[in-house]
Amino acid sequence: MSDQPRVADGTAEGEPAVMPGGIGHVGDEPRVEGDAFAGGSSDGGPSGSGGGRPILVVAMAVGFIAVVFIVILFTRDTGESEQVNSPLLGKVAPPIVGSTIDGSTYDLDRERGRWVVVNFFSPTCVPCVVEHPELIEFAENGGPFGDAGVVSVAFATREVEVAEFFEERGGDWPVVARDTSPIVLDYVTAQVPESFIVDPNGRVRAKLIGGVTEEDLNNAILEVATRLNAPAEEEGS
Repeated sequence: MSDQPRVADGTAEGEPAVMPGGIGHVGDEPRVEGDAFAGGSSDGGPSGSGGGRPILVVAMAVGFIAVVFIVILFTRDTGESEQVNSPLLGKVAPPIVGSTIDGSTYDLDRERGRWVVVNFFSPTCVPCVVEHPELIEFAENGGPFGDAGVVSVAFATREVEVAEFFEERGGDWPVVARDTSPIVLDYVTAQVPESFIVDPNGRVRAKLIGGVTEEDLNNAILEVATRLNAPAEEEGS
């Protein structure tokens, strides 16, 4: 694990936005309907019954390759976390409202009064898989003050895959997995995993990219809390 990064101060401008075309549910297989791809004789005779099958197989293969490409494109190539600037630092966290994989409704605004880690992830992202046990430890221990929460937001993933991931690997915090593209755009998330530290007043205080550990999250919260609670320097000191 590399040295712990320092929390960025202030609001940074100019972080590239996520291209809308890069976000969306993936994994849906292409469909071939009707006789549009069915084979036919050159003299106008009846169409062959098996003419469309090779095209369907090719289309399915292309769809699978596209899914793999998207997963690789939007997955970070490191398992180590790093704190970086974000245009959201110091600002009220964008809303996160939606249905969770257990059927309840989540609203980030209801978390006011405690620290919250907003984690963007995908079940097919290797660093996301590696960091998951650390998130479980963090959630169970409640962070450095004992009451911190976690919410996960699925990135370009079907809801059923997210539910299967948590059923297999554990974790009982809220997970928003349906129609998450607007949330991803609001948080300017380009790759996963990414985690945001939201303070008890609902403001974004840190952004971490790459796989996090419980220690990473605890240290980030403690650094921010120390900075926010530090008395202002007396004028002329």
